[in-house]
Amino acid sequence: MKLSFIFIMIWLIIPCSLFADQSIKIGMNYPQTGPYMLIGIDQERGAQLALEEIFATGGILGRQIEILRKNSKSNPDLSALNIIELIDQKKVKMIFGGSSSSVAIRTSEICQKKSTLFMATVTSANATTGKRGHRHTFRTCYSAWMGGKALGIYLKKKFPSEHNRYFFIVANYSWGRSAEKSIRKFSGAENKQIHKVSYTKFPGASRQSFINKMKLAKLLKPDVLVLCHFGADMTEGISVATKLGLKKDMHVVVPILELSICETTGPEIMEGIIGTSDFNWKVP
Repeated sequence: MKLSFIFIMIWLIIPCSLFADQSIKIGMNYPQTGPYMLIGIDQERGAQLALEEIFATGGILGRQIEILRKNSKSNPDLSALNIIELIDQKKVKMIFGGSSSSVAIRTSEICQKKSTLFMATVTSANATTGKRGHRHTFRTCYSAWMGGKALGIYLKKKFPSEHNRYFFIVANYSWGRSAEKSIRKFSGAENKQIHKVSYTKFPGASRQSFINKMKLAKLLKPDVLVLCHFGADMTEGISVATKLGLKKDMHVVVPILELSICETTGPEIMEGIIGTSDFNWKVP
């Protein structure tokens, strides 16, 4: 129902004179491959559910919706080309997509210049609707600040930074860095001399890079290990941490617990992981 409501927003930008038999074109720019592919699949499924609901009621003012898809590959430069093509050549009236916050931010900038609505379906960087936000951009998920506050309050109570050392392993891009900053602020682990950090490449972090980071964590022996990763990278990081036995010696934290990622990672590996999630109807 939420996606159906979002699609209705396009009424605001379609002149009444154009309400004829032609379909309304919507652009979707999401990762069909790469580390955030699973999140891209979820976006595709959500779009199909929304389309079924809209088609069942006769469309929008009698007009059907046509979705034009592009593979972002979680790459902001490629996404910029995708968005320009969708708006200028394909004449879409609205853009959906995200997953990588760097992609969402770049998309937002282009949509603002071209006066096109953009629904950032998955992006948790604070900047998306903060410092780099635009009037044409909307988001559906919580920001790193919101998640960091919820998580940080819990961590500060259970593992106060005065008595526990934190170690952050962070995806080096907009969301990873903003997640780190937010969790540090609300947990009290802001002193980087005490609570150290190591960054991984995004996109393109290799399994060996995660092995190296986890070996460093094993050497540093923190009380709390914070993995600011998402998608396949989160799965890789937690899997390596479990294999090296880190979960026996430290508490492992991730900023976002997404159902599809948790299912792919598996219950044994996810057991004991601390994180946040948006509202779920299965939670009492």
